[in-house]
Amino acid sequence: MNIIATKYVRKFPSALMSGSSSSRIVVPSRDANAERIGKYGLANLQNVGDRMLPAAIGPATRRNTNGRTIILRDQPKERHSWQVLWGREQFCGHDETEWVEDYVPRSCYRFPRRLVPPENVEVSLIENSSGDRYFATDVLDHQNPERWIVAVNMMLEINGSVWVLNPEEIDLPLAPTRRVNWRLLPPGTSWTELQPMLEATVRNLRSDLHRSVATRKLHNIHKFDPDLVVVGEGGFNRYVAFCFKSRGFVVMESIEPNNATYILGKDWEQVSQMSKGEILGDNLHLARFIHGKGWRAELESWFHRHAA
Repeated sequence: MNIIATKYVRKFPSALMSGSSSSRIVVPSRDANAERIGKYGLANLQNVGDRMLPAAIGPATRRNTNGRTIILRDQPKERHSWQVLWGREQFCGHDETEWVEDYVPRSCYRFPRRLVPPENVEVSLIENSSGDRYFATDVLDHQNPERWIVAVNMMLEINGSVWVLNPEEIDLPLAPTRRVNWRLLPPGTSWTELQPMLEATVRNLRSDLHRSVATRKLHNIHKFDPDLVVVGEGGFNRYVAFCFKSRGFVVMESIEPNNATYILGKDWEQVSQMSKGEILGDNLHLARFIHGKGWRAELESWFHRHAA
């Protein structure tokens, strides 16, 4: 059964319950909105078999990439603590001031939260036996309706209309799958050369303070002379990875405030072909440094313990 969808869905369609046990959400490339496809990063899908995680821009793509939080209002409130990045002018004598930044603790009582993990549905460029190309999800099992709903709403957000097809309607790509979530910069890129390239990465942070702090964190990591710098694309556009081949690990930095820096013990070639769920999985990173007062000391300690 083939269905065209133009509106967001809230529950699994009854029309699919009695049909095939799985389906694929597709957008024919000839019908794709080029501007919107580019906005979500899918213009990077150039060859059959390329796949990537779309950028988290609207509610559906954010749900796919970041998950969602459910407020448990039926439970008693609990104390919640967090740190806020704060910047201010401070007097330093002789009627002069200096700009200082610090992480300030905050707390409140609130209803408990439950995090619903992201689905991380990726989009591939596939081609049928007639040479027609499609932007498509993987085959989605109808036994997992939540994942199906997230996938179709994500594709609707990206293009405005999509087709829901039986898997056999389109041949699987003959080319090997290749993820294109990352853009490799030339080896030996200096910080002076790198900083303008990172402007697009930090541009969408919500304040000058957050942009300044994110840039400084990236600079602190770059000072350790990485062999390779890789900038995230699409759903990875808030991440920058620094590969230290001689030391045997990769440092992946999230530019989001109150997030974390991940140390991965993988060669970059392996990391670049992993999904976001695999990269950030609890069992795959060697260390994790939370953004806060002790971030820089923890990072420096790690590098001192793992000299080349």
